[in-house]
Amino acid sequence: MAVGPPGIPVKHVKADDEEFGEAMNKWTLKSLAAAVVGLLAVAGQANAAISYSYVTDAPSYDATPGQTVTVKLYLLETLSAPSTSLIVQDNGLFGFGVQVNRTVGDSLVTNYANSTDFPTAPNPKPVVPPGGVPNWKFSQGIDASSANGVSPNNGGANARASAVFLGSVDVTAGQANATFQLLPYSAGGGNSITNTNFYDLDANGVAPGPVYTGAAAGAPNTFTIVVPEPTFAGVAMVLGAAGMLRRRRQQA
Repeated sequence: MAVGPPGIPVKHVKADDEEFGEAMNKWTLKSLAAAVVGLLAVAGQANAAISYSYVTDAPSYDATPGQTVTVKLYLLETLSAPSTSLIVQDNGLFGFGVQVNRTVGDSLVTNYANSTDFPTAPNPKPVVPPGGVPNWKFSQGIDASSANGVSPNNGGANARASAVFLGSVDVTAGQANATFQLLPYSAGGGNSITNTNFYDLDANGVAPGPVYTGAAAGAPNTFTIVVPEPTFAGVAMVLGAAGMLRRRRQQA
């Protein structure tokens, strides 16, 4: 401050305003920087994601009528960086439940097996909705004496990257193409769970726990049994054989 003629302090308004302006500029720059960092953090969280789905080793399988093909089932964990495997973090998969639901065609699921990774409570059973076709449901868990669950891509002939091998179904082809959906064991979930904290991977995970998209959230994946259509030559042979049989009967 300076002293004026009558002894009254005189405020250097211009100098104080400049100091105030500089302070405001610094505060604004700091605020903007913090906001940018916050936005980048939010963007990073948005890009980082974990989701689950039931899949097979192939989208379709060729088979002639009556032929049996083996279809491998997996729980796929899809990660977006920098996310890491929740299944691995939570000491593997404790157990699972999945449904193989036929929607089109007449192929039949005839068998199921995965006693190596999930030896307890093998529970394949057909569930027949009113007026519908059998939907096969499977629910199994690890051995109670095991300290570790089953981790994704656990090696061997059944390995698929970022996926837990659940087992195989044998499907016997019918006379036409057939389509199957892969669904959670039950609408309420609770069968496909991790080993330590029992995170339900069918339902969505929300904060304050791990955030992820459950297998029940999206449209179900499907696989198809493709039966070749009869060729013209094959139809001609069948018709010719039928004609010869008819003539023999007439002659007799």
